[in-house]
Amino acid sequence: MDAPARVVHPLLILALIAVAVAGYLAGSRRSDGSTVAADPPSVSRSLNHAGLLLEYPADWRRVRPPEVPGLALAEAVALAPAKHVEGELLTGQLPGALPASFLVRLRRLPHVEVVNLVSTQAYRYSELQVSGYSGSLDLYAIPAVGGGDRMIACLGGRRLAPAVQECERIVSGIAVTGPPTATLTPEPLYAKSLAEILSTLSAERLRARATMSRATAPAVLGAAASGLAGRLSSSSAALSALHAPPAAQAAGAALAGSVRTAARAYLRLAAASRAEDLAAYREARAAVAPAESSIDEALRGLVLLGYG
Repeated sequence: MDAPARVVHPLLILALIAVAVAGYLAGSRRSDGSTVAADPPSVSRSLNHAGLLLEYPADWRRVRPPEVPGLALAEAVALAPAKHVEGELLTGQLPGALPASFLVRLRRLPHVEVVNLVSTQAYRYSELQVSGYSGSLDLYAIPAVGGGDRMIACLGGRRLAPAVQECERIVSGIAVTGPPTATLTPEPLYAKSLAEILSTLSAERLRARATMSRATAPAVLGAAASGLAGRLSSSSAALSALHAPPAAQAAGAALAGSVRTAARAYLRLAAASRAEDLAAYREARAAVAPAESSIDEALRGLVLLGYG
């Protein structure tokens, strides 16, 4: 037989409710008898700057922007913890992608990945080793619709410092307040086609330049230069025919243009060699070096877009 249920008198229930209400009101009154409507303490602040909206901890403050060698940001703003300065966040704008003044200071090309933020994507450059800067440095680039990049940097004395990790968390919550940017994720088909063209061209460049460096007869040098010019010209046409995604269109066009310019330089070198015109040969040879450097620079631009 089940135990009988307890019967609670209705007056007792009303008394308990009254006690609970009285206790709540007593806790909400000051000693002078006035009531308070205390808001919860703020746990974050917000910054709307250069088309980006970011939230950061309430104990962080604006500080003087640090200097990163070779990286001059316009409208730079920096945030750091008020008590423990062991890391900081720097944001600002660049007129284009990472400038040559910064890239030339890198001991090696950075690790590049596309990361998803709250309402946009960003290029994340990590493992940066910059001459003249000894601390930890990770960069995030968010291309602007009208051109240029919005940059965010997480800096610190050591990579795993709490403030540096907090900076990374702040960056993950950044939202774009203006028009959305194009998708940055590298397109596999474009990357595959790009790799096929460039691997063939690279092998041809190595063979032709090795032949030219050993050549003693002008005819041999001219033939090698002419063959390389033909390969460069066909590669430029193939690169121009590729359908690059929006984020890589400018870099793809720059690469096709630099390869086309190099083809012309080698054609002039071939003609001067066959004519055995020393003055024309020297002039053409002087044009080859910057043309080759232009190809390398364009390739670096694609690597920075994740097409490594």
